[in-house]
Amino acid sequence: MTNSKKTSEGKKDVLRDPNHTFDGIQEYDNDMPRWWVNLFIVTVIFSFFYMAWYHLPLFPSQSLDESFEASLAAHKLQQQAMAQGAEQSGGEGTEAPATWRDLAQNAALVAEGKTVYDTKCVACHGAGGEGLVGPNLSDDSWIHDATVDNLFRIVMEGVAEKGMPPWGPVIGPQASRASLAYIATFQGTNPANAKAAEGTRQVLE
Repeated sequence: MTNSKKTSEGKKDVLRDPNHTFDGIQEYDNDMPRWWVNLFIVTVIFSFFYMAWYHLPLFPSQSLDESFEASLAAHKLQQQAMAQGAEQSGGEGTEAPATWRDLAQNAALVAEGKTVYDTKCVACHGAGGEGLVGPNLSDDSWIHDATVDNLFRIVMEGVAEKGMPPWGPVIGPQASRASLAYIATFQGTNPANAKAAEGTRQVLE
């Protein structure tokens, strides 16, 4: 037996079993909304394609683990290529000059360093080295050991706890060394809106 009544929208609610009541509430047996049924069908169909793409060897897909391993392998190859290039050039480019004075007096290196600094460093350290998110590079206070070799290592490897990325894999040792040459020219310039000194006072030599 099937009974029905009209809802406020004019649709009929179907009551297939008039005895199916509980606590004065009648349960109607209406069809699911078509949009819901269609969406469910689409998700079921999609699940088959998803399973085939990620689990069958017929497709060139990669899992998250495989993607990570591939990226890691590519990074290692890049590091090896950089090391081999440095060896072929007699090691030049893997070490910074011994003193800040050498850097600041190398006009070609300073010019190259300005290009590197303006594209990679200015967002954190400011156009004149005054410091923004990163520390002030124009004063004589340094958070880390301010030897050329140590700061060259910091540029190359980054400082994770301070939010500085490793620039070595991105720009290479030559550009990293050039950026230090340009930074060396900031000393004593006293730019406007300079950030407060951080670290300890160290004279660059």
